[in-house]
Amino acid sequence: MIAIRSFFRRTLRHPLLLLLTAVITATLIMSATGCKKNRGTWLNEPTDFDEQPKLLREVRLTSHASAHPRKVFDHDLDETIHLGFIPAGPTKEHESKTVWFDSLGKEFRTIRRSHKKGESAFDPTEKPGTHPPRTHTMSVKEMWKHRPGVWSVELYLDDKLARRLRFSVR
Repeated sequence: MIAIRSFFRRTLRHPLLLLLTAVITATLIMSATGCKKNRGTWLNEPTDFDEQPKLLREVRLTSHASAHPRKVFDHDLDETIHLGFIPAGPTKEHESKTVWFDSLGKEFRTIRRSHKKGESAFDPTEKPGTHPPRTHTMSVKEMWKHRPGVWSVELYLDDKLARRLRFSVR
């Protein structure tokens, strides 16, 4: 007890020692509790702790099947939103589900599909151990008529949340 009391007396007298002690204490607390917020990124957007981005090799929202990833969709310019993804694991079949939420967080639509190895609209001659891109599509005009704003979509692979993506419908 005497050692702790003398340590604090010395620390309070020297501001640099006090700052060093605070930094070391904060570092120890953060390393002990762990950081569960930033497990990955999508367009520099951190993933949530309940997501499992390791289930996917790639995921993106686009306005056309081969376009660059986007976060803003205009109902006058874009007809559809494509959620394209490539699973990471080499399984023979899997089930994917997307749940689309409107700007108030209410469920708008759910799309569920079973994918078997060799079934692909993109590449019928698929290499062993790989997965071709899979796509779930929604109408931008239908979403805009329902409620414009910031929407979100959750992608599940075999009932595990892989990604939650947010985007804007104007």
